[in-house]
Amino acid sequence: MDGLIGKVKISNDALASIAEVAANEIKGATAINRIFGRNIKVNVEAGEVNLEIPVIVYNEAVVPRVCRAVQERVKSVIESTTGLKVGEIKIIVSEVTVR
Repeated sequence: MDGLIGKVKISNDALASIAEVAANEIKGATAINRIFGRNIKVNVEAGEVNLEIPVIVYNEAVVPRVCRAVQERVKSVIESTTGLKVGEIKIIVSEVTVR
């Protein structure tokens, strides 16, 4: 990403943090980053962001619906805040738990 004065690089850790915050806005799921050794994985190639996000889904939630909502929210937030294009977002349901 070129700025007016110089280049701007958004780190993978920053992208993971953005994804975590966005995912946690969805009712019925919690993204787990840096917990129990499960990290949000970020890969950026040719200006396209690909993510793998481990989540805990609550038992009252419909798993496919919640996962789709997480994907849509994360894509929207990353693209609008960073200007990067999102390619693939894999959701890994690590646990289903009672809230």
